[in-house]
Amino acid sequence: MIWLAAAVLAGTAGCGQNNVAQSGNRSTGAEGGNPSPVRSMELYYAKNFSVNYYEGGYTELLISDGTRLFVVPEGEEAPAGLSEEPGEKLLVIRRPVDNIYLAASAVMDMFCRLDAVDRITLSAQKEEGWYLEEAREAMRNGSME
Repeated sequence: MIWLAAAVLAGTAGCGQNNVAQSGNRSTGAEGGNPSPVRSMELYYAKNFSVNYYEGGYTELLISDGTRLFVVPEGEEAPAGLSEEPGEKLLVIRRPVDNIYLAASAVMDMFCRLDAVDRITLSAQKEEGWYLEEAREAMRNGSME
């Protein structure tokens, strides 16, 4: 699940897509209430999250623990009427996502593969502890502390 969040926050996502929204009964967008997705990521084996896509480049991650991450494209505002549903926690994330604190060293490889190491500014790992050259270089050049 961490790789999916990294991919969405960095602006990419794989796993395929379909045209059927899987987010429950959300109300329509501009008229008020929560916006309606136009398509959803097709999940082949995952069961603890879903990803919905909206017009205008918005993305929503729904996690089985009730957390809802709504990612807003750069230069855009969150849709009018975006609100928490009962039993969920809504987090609005605005792109570009930067100034990330990375505590899980295994996730760094995902950011390297997404060409998004420049989004991470703080690390729980010391330079000599990194096995990835991209992370060591970011610490040497001061873009990550």
